[in-house]
Amino acid sequence: MANYPQLTRWFKNFKLSEQQLGGLENEIHKRGTGHEEEAVKAWMKENPGIAEKMAPAAG
Repeated sequence: MANYPQLTRWFKNFKLSEQQLGGLENEIHKRGTGHEEEAVKAWMKENPGIAEKMAPAAG
């Protein structure tokens, strides 16, 4: 990861609260195997702003 300092920083700073992580896990479980992407999209819709906060667009 030394060749990717921005990615390394992102992984070091990655945080979700227990509530956020639990909600994401529940959504994935509820939708079942093979529907993980759909579950993540649904979770992100229910939790607006989290993805942008975790991985802000380069400016």
